[in-house]
Parts: sequence; structure tokens; C-alpha cells
Amino acid sequence: MTFVAGSTSTARRVLERLVAGVDGWAATSIEEIDHSSALVGVAWYQDHFHRVEAFALQRQDMWLVRHHEPPKVSYPLHDWLKDLGFRDIRWQTKVQWGLMDLGNPRPGDV
Repeated sequence: MTFVAGSTSTARRVLERLVAGVDGWAATSIEEIDHSSALVGVAWYQDHFHRVEAFALQRQDMWLVRHHEPPKVSYPLHDWLKDLGFRDIRWQTKVQWGLMDLGNPRPGDV
């Protein structure tokens, strides 16, 4: 998914907001890859962690957040983005992203 988070955000801060904003999820420590990307593992059931990554895009306030299964993770991520007031939320499959397709406003429409 892509969204506008504001120019003062960092990849770490985007993921910190995610971890703090979704009730009932456990999280690993956030790992900064470089100044514009970071990753975290999240779990909503025991120790079944799933990777979530945040990347700054060329446009300063635009972010790409991706996860690698299961698809149902998309729904709480979408709710979190809306609840925190992020704008221009777009959901794309990997193929859509590669084709520079704008995607859809909700995860179920992908």
C-alpha cells in the first residue's frame, strides 16, 4: 500500500505508529535498514510473526508499506492508516506496483 504520512516522518516513526496503533499485536524490535526504510515483525496470535516493511518513496511525504502474507493483515493496516489520518491510501498487488498501477482505495478491492 502507499499513503501520505507527512514530510517529518521517518520509516522508523511510521512503523512505531503502526505498532502502537493496532491493539492486540505483538511486535519485534524495529530494524532500520537505512535512513529511508525499516522493518518490523508483527503477530496477532502467539509468536506467528509477519514482516511489515516501510519505504520512503521519491515524493518526500509518500510511503510504501508492504507485508508478505497473509492477506487478512491488510484490513487492520488499512483501519490503522485511516484512524491516524493518513491520506491518499492506495492498495496494490506486487504486479500492480510493478506496472505503476494506482491500485484501489481499499484492500478488498485489489
